[in-house]
Amino acid sequence: MCRVKTCASLDQLRPRHARLHRERGFTLIELLIAVAVIGILASIAVPSYRGYVERANLAEAKSALLHIAGQLERHYTANNSYSGFSPSLSISDGNPYSLNADGTTVEASSFSITLIASERHPDGCGEISVDQLGQQEPKNCW
Repeated sequence: MCRVKTCASLDQLRPRHARLHRERGFTLIELLIAVAVIGILASIAVPSYRGYVERANLAEAKSALLHIAGQLERHYTANNSYSGFSPSLSISDGNPYSLNADGTTVEASSFSITLIASERHPDGCGEISVDQLGQQEPKNCW
């Protein structure tokens, strides 16, 4: 309590820096720095994640391709011919690879199965194939 009529409140008597420590919240500069850090991390993480997804899709496609080749070999063992076998692809919905009807041939003594990617894929791996001799093309994708 002040006895003088012009007495200042306690807040006015404290130094300015002491009053600022009581105030809560973020400054605009702090928010801009946080947004910049998040942007930098996202610019690193998103391409890395895309590369991972592309490699995972390729691995799944190769696995499915080799599975079909195995089915064809079992068919050949049972029937002494590859003909009469109709390959079907079991692959996840999000995978861009699909069975290429033009590049897939099944004859009596030979076969060639080709999968083709409809969208993003690792370099040079848009079209992968395997034949009855186990030759896998292109070599850099296997």
